[in-house]
Amino acid sequence: MKKILIVLVSILTLTSCTQKIGFVNTEKLIQDYKGTKAAEAVLKEKSTKMQADLTRMKTAFDEKVKKMSKRQLNKQMNALNQENNFIQQQMQNAQYALQGESQKSLEKVSKKVNDFVKKYAKDNGYKFILGTVELNGSVMYGDEEVDITYDILKELNNSYVEPSEEKVEEVKETTKKVEEKKETETKK
Repeated sequence: MKKILIVLVSILTLTSCTQKIGFVNTEKLIQDYKGTKAAEAVLKEKSTKMQADLTRMKTAFDEKVKKMSKRQLNKQMNALNQENNFIQQQMQNAQYALQGESQKSLEKVSKKVNDFVKKYAKDNGYKFILGTVELNGSVMYGDEEVDITYDILKELNNSYVEPSEEKVEEVKETTKKVEEKKETETKK
């Protein structure tokens, strides 16, 4: 009876030791994910448009100041300073808005990647998938046989669905309305 119990405990111990474990380079996974690249492209487009709008505002202001005589400049100094401060504030607000959007975008992508890794682990029988980064990662060493970064990246990118044209147009239309509202407010 003792021998049977010892054999059973040994079998259970060996079975529990063969749990499937893998690791992924999380930086590589997020960096090479199609969703990240798409989000970066959207942010870059917004940034370029905002920068162009702000540059137009600043150029128009500079041109207006150049056309004024010294007498007009002295007379309207307070108003010009207020207008210049307003333009500077708009630039700062745009920068904060882009930073906020960038953070939200990164959080969305990270959540999507994390959810995908969890599903991948369950579907492929992994008990643990550890995350690492190039420098100072939580996995100091891992045998290449258990590095599943590229397996997950391949499936993650295959599961990526490009936003439909309708969705892209909807986002552009919303952005346009927000910009028109800002423009209307700046004219007041």
